[in-house]
Amino acid sequence: MPAKIFISTTGDDTNNGETTGAPVATFRQAIINVDDGGTIEIIDSNTHSPSDSFDNRAVVNKSVDIVPSSGQTPILDGAAAHTAGRPGFAMGATCTLTFTGITFQNWGAGNTSYLVNQGDNITLQYSQCIFKSISDVSIFHDPPTATSGTPNKLDRCRIESTAQRQLFNSQPGGDW
Repeated sequence: MPAKIFISTTGDDTNNGETTGAPVATFRQAIINVDDGGTIEIIDSNTHSPSDSFDNRAVVNKSVDIVPSSGQTPILDGAAAHTAGRPGFAMGATCTLTFTGITFQNWGAGNTSYLVNQGDNITLQYSQCIFKSISDVSIFHDPPTATSGTPNKLDRCRIESTAQRQLFNSQPGGDW
């Protein structure tokens, strides 16, 4: 498997995603294709939907960094996850999921439409991200408990245009 996979809204999941000229279309396929410890690079500034159905959800079972290409400002939109009633990313193993320079919008409306379903053995890291238009409930479901020791991190992130300014459905532990 390659260390870097490229993703674009104009991509195709029959591509291997190993070049910018042949990106995959979904986070589900990008996670399947990338190495553990690899990078998923978003090569456009379009609006992406991580999950629009149960069968198309992105199950993260390895450590992955998700970053934009230089000069790009992609948005991960939760609107389709609201309709499907599914998390954008479901965590399926002990791993680290890192987002850098991503805008997250329209997450949290409904009790299953959260960005990440996180358990105690999952590390989440967000750097220079924007969270906006968050509504009703939190975008992080089941954050780690104080005793889990999971070193989660928000670094230089902003919260904009949200009614509740709430990121968690319960008090998180770890290093937030």
